[in-house]
Amino acid sequence: MVQRDHHSLNLDPDVEAIIGVVSEIANVLAKMVDQRDPYTANHMSRVAWLSVHIGRKLGLDQNRLAGLRLGAQLHDLGKFSIPTEILTKPGRLSTQEIELVKQHPERGYDIVRSFSWSWPIPHMLLQHHERIDGRGYPLGLRGRDILAEAKIIAVADVVEAMISHRPYRPALPKQAAVDELIQSRGTRYEPKVVDACLDLLDTDNFNLPDNVSDYYQTRERS
Repeated sequence: MVQRDHHSLNLDPDVEAIIGVVSEIANVLAKMVDQRDPYTANHMSRVAWLSVHIGRKLGLDQNRLAGLRLGAQLHDLGKFSIPTEILTKPGRLSTQEIELVKQHPERGYDIVRSFSWSWPIPHMLLQHHERIDGRGYPLGLRGRDILAEAKIIAVADVVEAMISHRPYRPALPKQAAVDELIQSRGTRYEPKVVDACLDLLDTDNFNLPDNVSDYYQTRERS
């Protein structure tokens, strides 16, 4: 079960009150994914954990960290509409299957855009696969046109996907994620976000939690 944990952010009471209202909506959505696809649900929770740590490194204030956590926790919500047999398929996906998976940012955006959020949650979901060189999807946004929180989620997303066990392949070594970030710094990923994440990965005791019961081919499926 996905549980809420506001206090790890040391939130101000007013911010926590806002979270208490909107998180009920997000909690229901996260549970929907958890019941259908535990792999994706755990991935989203771990991406939220890593995103918040990157955000802290970048100096985001409490309010933005709270919104980042919510957006990261729901970033793959659109996969709820993708057949499970595709998400967990061993081996390579077909071109048609890849194109179907690539629809999940827009589908997630469509699910959450009608709710009243205190943060740009819908655009975090829509933009987390955009890349600063314009080669991402679904809109092909570049650089400054991409939401800062989406840039953080993008990095956390690929790192978590690479170093975690997936239904279609075993976990890759942490060095593989480090290499990906270094090679793609300034092209796919925002340099300052990459640098903050590399600082975290370089920490001797860095380890993504196996199970984050916290409210708040790899690139093809991440």
